[in-house]
Amino acid sequence: MLLEHGLTSPDRFAGLEHEQLRAMLDEGGYDRFDHLMARELQEVMAGVARDRGSANHLLASAADRREAHDRVAAYRGIGETTARILLDAVRPDLYGTA
Repeated sequence: MLLEHGLTSPDRFAGLEHEQLRAMLDEGGYDRFDHLMARELQEVMAGVARDRGSANHLLASAADRREAHDRVAAYRGIGETTARILLDAVRPDLYGTA
């Protein structure tokens, strides 16, 4: 659903107005996201864009899943469980390809 709205990069998340992101999250069934969580999502995406350029590069430049996990979990608002869930969707052959 977020991809349908063109949210294909951290910069696009960071560039949204807060209420735009909240409305998209609600539309996608993520109504548990409150204002704080939406703001943290934008901050994480802005940090990824600033630090790594893209989420893909953050993963591809990590030597392995452990390094990727540590990078993701270092962002404020991302805990161990969220990092694990996010990385469960990553193909193992992506790591170390940058």
